[in-house]
Amino acid sequence: DTYGSRQIPLTLWSPNHLTQAIETKNLGYGLQIGLLVAIGLFSLFIALATRSYSYSYYTGYVLGLALLITTIHGVAFRYLWPNMPMLQQVISPILIPIIMGFSLMFTEKVLLLKYNNIAMLRLCRTLAAASFGLSFVLPFVNYNITIYILFITVTMVCVMLAVFSLTQMWAGRPYARLYGLGRIALLLSCILTCMLYLGMLNLNMEIQTPLMLGLTIEVITMAAVLAIRYNDERKSKIKIQQQALEQ
Repeated sequence: DTYGSRQIPLTLWSPNHLTQAIETKNLGYGLQIGLLVAIGLFSLFIALATRSYSYSYYTGYVLGLALLITTIHGVAFRYLWPNMPMLQQVISPILIPIIMGFSLMFTEKVLLLKYNNIAMLRLCRTLAAASFGLSFVLPFVNYNITIYILFITVTMVCVMLAVFSLTQMWAGRPYARLYGLGRIALLLSCILTCMLYLGMLNLNMEIQTPLMLGLTIEVITMAAVLAIRYNDERKSKIKIQQQALEQ
């Protein structure tokens, strides 16, 4: 009896096949969580070294995703807070708005909205503030209502950021093409996961699998955007230094 989604897969396993299936599943979880933690820690070190807001927001986004995924897979409850079932119950409504907030702030920096589009900048900042506010409110709201609030807000933010990236890409803004690729991958994975959740599709996979793949693709493309931007900024500084020396 739950206010959340219910999945009751019933499979009769032999001991050997069960062991192989569990090992394969745990390997997949470990690779995904390890990748996110590694990228998050690497971005954190760069953020501390360069004092870059872009890397700081990206670090919060990736590490928040890593903690959310460990929560969804039950890894966090097993290893991080096994004696705190109440925390396991409210951690997702806390983490999801925080992740959205960091994603919006990261978008503002990567797409250079301060210089390219003031309306988009204000909308990003407003929604980021609202997202961080939700993380304090949702743990005290009925879980059935919380699910609908999160579904609506996550869908709205995903669509909005995809539109932002496409708009900036058509305008020829730097980094928008690669950023848009990650956002579109995440949006399509969200749609596919929702169709599986609602029973509109019946694929031989877990419901959260498309979303996990979309998130992984998005995180990797965002890391590539930051790397390209960092390299461009470094080249620009070297060029300015050379011009100053010549003068």
